Amino acid sequence: MNASLLLNSLAVALGTLTLAWLAGLVMAIATATASPRTRRVWLGLTILNLALPPFLIANVWLDLTATWRSLSSPQAVAGGSLPLTALAVSSLLWPLTSLLMLGGWGKLQPEHLEADSLGRGWWLLRRLLLPAARAESIVAAAITLVLALANFTVPTLFQVRVFTEEFWIRFNTQFDLNGALRATWPLLVVPVLLLLFLRGRSVSWPRRQVSLPPELLRHQLGGIATWARYLGGLWLTLTLGMPLFRLLLTHRTWTELAGTVAAGHSAIWVSAWTAAGTATLVVSLGLLAGGSSSCGRLPRWIWLLFLVPGVLLGVGLILLFNRPGLGAIYQRLGIVFLALTLRYLAPGWSLVSATLRSVDSSLVDVARSLGAGRWRVLRDAILPQSWRGLAAAWYAVYLLCLWDVETVVLIQPPGGETLALRIFNLLHYGHAAQVNALCVVMLTLAAAPGLVWGIVQAISRRRGGASRLGAESRP
Repeated sequence: MNASLLLNSLAVALGTLTLAWLAGLVMAIATATASPRTRRVWLGLTILNLALPPFLIANVWLDLTATWRSLSSPQAVAGGSLPLTALAVSSLLWPLTSLLMLGGWGKLQPEHLEADSLGRGWWLLRRLLLPAARAESIVAAAITLVLALANFTVPTLFQVRVFTEEFWIRFNTQFDLNGALRATWPLLVVPVLLLLFLRGRSVSWPRRQVSLPPELLRHQLGGIATWARYLGGLWLTLTLGMPLFRLLLTHRTWTELAGTVAAGHSAIWVSAWTAAGTATLVVSLGLLAGGSSSCGRLPRWIWLLFLVPGVLLGVGLILLFNRPGLGAIYQRLGIVFLALTLRYLAPGWSLVSATLRSVDSSLVDVARSLGAGRWRVLRDAILPQSWRGLAAAWYAVYLLCLWDVETVVLIQPPGGETLALRIFNLLHYGHAAQVNALCVVMLTLAAAPGLVWGIVQAISRRRGGASRLGAESRP
């Protein structure tokens, strides 16, 4: 294993971990001390930031530093690209720390804040808030470290030699699988260590009902709460506002849009079809298995398919399916569906399982006692209670598939280019305007399910209102 490769990978991963943890702490304080309405806004922006595509963030920083990179020496660019990569990856992963810390603080009660011995300000932060979320903070740090090591898109676009890029280059140019694995073995070891570390650990996520009154917490923290709101606003402006506003306010984004859509209509269709189809398949598998306690529990090792870099999964599928007689799968979109399903099965299944655990089991028991079969129980007792959570799980998997580059970069079949892959390839050659236009199309695809659902709901409400009016008008 090359020493510079190890140092670069550690620099990016540890830099990402530090920035993401500090930003997550600041945002968690700002959210916890906000009024209920403002808290919902902070949480919504945090989740929106978590859903941003990585190439959108990378495109902004590549565009902003284009002049510096063209005028500086290769050594200066190589040195400066490391902190830029860490900043870009941390701007994608900090919401994990923020959400988990908020979940940890949700276990506190007002009596904890009112204890005289705890004091206020920094004393309260060090002696109460941080210890209360210690388990969540450690889990967030471990997950952030592993995801930063496994990130492929951002380091590759910044041309930083890390483990994921080295594996991709060695296999893509030399077909040297053994050499690639020897050079990048931590990519396999670290996720296994993470799963062993997380075994038996439980964490809390933010709840709708807040146990700590925000006014009391804001009063006890004093100036820390004020600074957290200011710094949190600046951080959100940097990681969320700047990429979106720069994308939407650039004139060439809109002048290139029509031509970009015409040239990439096939990629648009492939992205929408594979993302929606994979999300539906993953949620259906979780839903069908959820009715059986023996099948509803996902094997822990399946998480490895999500935690290891997608390029490793792609190489594994190449070795399995690049054989005579399997061309119907390997040379068509079937291989893309299979790869994305395997990659995102664990998070999708876990979200479905969490949703099904919140279902009122008494209604299910009543339906079964009345002789309802499995499908009838699912339709009449489970889905009416769980459809919102299932829709959220579907949408999460849909976004993950829509943004995916590394899983399909090596197994893309003829005519199977996705929008994410097209953007990834264009970014290597500096087509900023076309990339901006494609990012607008990608964000439109991301928003499309919500827009369609809103239209369906509006039509249903209008029909329901018309039916009630007709019923009332009858003598």
